[in-house]
Amino acid sequence: MAGSIAIPESPRWLIDVGRNAEGLRVIADLHGGGDPAHPVVQMEYDEIVDKVTEERESGGDRTYAGMWKRYKRRVLLAMSSLAFAQLNGINVISYYAPRVFEEAGWIGRDAILMTGINSVIYLLSTIPTWVLVDRWGRRAILMSGAVVMALALVATGLWMRVDVAQTPSAVVICVIIFNAAFGYSWGPIPWLYPPECFLKPKEYLWRKWTRSLAKKNDRKDWMTLTIRIRSGIPSSEIMNLPDIDQQKMFKFV
Repeated sequence: MAGSIAIPESPRWLIDVGRNAEGLRVIADLHGGGDPAHPVVQMEYDEIVDKVTEERESGGDRTYAGMWKRYKRRVLLAMSSLAFAQLNGINVISYYAPRVFEEAGWIGRDAILMTGINSVIYLLSTIPTWVLVDRWGRRAILMSGAVVMALALVATGLWMRVDVAQTPSAVVICVIIFNAAFGYSWGPIPWLYPPECFLKPKEYLWRKWTRSLAKKNDRKDWMTLTIRIRSGIPSSEIMNLPDIDQQKMFKFV
C-alpha cells in the first residue's frame, strides 16, 4: 500500500483527460531519464496523442461494453488465458504445499523442507521460457505445460489414494513436476497474451522499429518509417522500401 503512493498515473489516462503535460512528464521519467525532448519520449507521446485523438474523432463507444462488441474474441482470449492461469490447480500447491506433503507422509520440518525445494525448482523452471517463448511460440508452450500439469496432478491424487510406502517420495516428485510445468508455461505466458491480442501488426512494427532507431538517433530511417506506416503502407511492403535499411529492419522485426 505504501509503495502504491509512488506509482505514477497512467500517461494515456492523463492525456485522455487533457493533462498532456503531466502525461509527457511521466513518459519522460519512464523512457528518457526525465528529458521530455528525448526521441523515444516524443515518439511514445505522439503515438498516445494520435490514438486518443483518433478514438475521440471516431465517435465510437469507448466503454467496456463497446470494447467487448468490437473485440469480443480478443477480449475473451485475453481474459480466459489469465483465468485459466488461476484455475489449473496451482493455488492448491502454492498455498497448501506443506499440508499436501504432510498428508502424503512427510511430517513437520520435512514437509517444510520439501516445500522449499519445490519453490526453488519452481523458480528455476521459469528460466527456459525466456529462450523458448519466441522459438516455440506461446501456444506450444501452453499446451505442453497443460498436458504435463494434468498428468502430474492426476498422478499426485492416485499416489495419495493408494497410500503405499512409495507415496511420500512419489507425491513430492509429482508436485515438483506440476509446479515446474506451471512455471514454464501457464505462469508467465498468459501475461503476454493481453497486450499481444490488442496490438495490431502495424503498431507492433512501428513501436519496435522506431524505438530502436530513436535510441540510436537514426532520425532519417526513423522519420521515413514513421511516415510510411502512418500513411497505411502494409508491413510486407515496408520491408521492401528502398530508403529503409533492410538489414537493420530484419534485426529488430
